[in-house]
Amino acid sequence: TKGEWREWAMPMGLLSGSCEDLRRELLSAGVEIEHKNRDELPGYLQSVKPEATITAATRTGWTESGFSFVFHDKVVGPENVFFQSESISDAGSACIGDDFAQWKSMAKLCEHNPVFALALCVSLSGALLSKVNGESGGVHLFGDSSTGKTTAMRVGASVWGDSKLM
Repeated sequence: TKGEWREWAMPMGLLSGSCEDLRRELLSAGVEIEHKNRDELPGYLQSVKPEATITAATRTGWTESGFSFVFHDKVVGPENVFFQSESISDAGSACIGDDFAQWKSMAKLCEHNPVFALALCVSLSGALLSKVNGESGGVHLFGDSSTGKTTAMRVGASVWGDSKLM
């Protein structure tokens, strides 16, 4: 949204060459760059010396050390990690939702529905597999129309917070 700060761990490769790809990303995100100053952008960005060093995670999930879990919009854990996407507008990844209490209320409704409980468990299992050195698998729900398959998928996707996944 215009006027709001956004964070983006920009790949350093975007500073190579003429920086057209970098300018395209920033302009698409709403950054206003005066045309007469556009060629100054790479020098300006490279002149700043960072005070801290971070680790760039290029995918969501557990970090290599296993101490932090990376979401698209937040990192949970003690490491100094930031999610780095190729594009500032990358979407469709796991993220932190807005209302955990509301989600817990919804999950409680699944308690006596084995299909919905399965959907929640399957969705949570992916993040736990690396912790137990487990192998991945899959579940195939099938049945007549209007029997809850899509609703089960939405319940499972709710674990990861992003309504675009549903």
